[in-house]
Amino acid sequence: MLLCVCFAVCILVYSFTYVWQIKISGNMQISNAELIQYLEEQEIIAGKKRTTIDCTQIEYLLRQKFHSLSWVSVYMDHTSLCSCYFLCYQN
Repeated sequence: MLLCVCFAVCILVYSFTYVWQIKISGNMQISNAELIQYLEEQEIIAGKKRTTIDCTQIEYLLRQKFHSLSWVSVYMDHTSLCSCYFLCYQN
């Protein structure tokens, strides 16, 4: 019984070392599918180890690819990579 509990705790702790979900919010102009596709091209996907993800680099990549973005914030929350951004409309 104790062995099962220890094993379950180890699995739980190990699972927190990976990003299991990518959330995008604040999106009004660029489709979520387009953003997810771009992140996948950059190998930023669910199931990736948290220590290999550089949030500052992702923010930079998104601003370089999507010039209409005026502000991007990427952060990790538990087992999710959250990408929240606001758009600047260009005339």
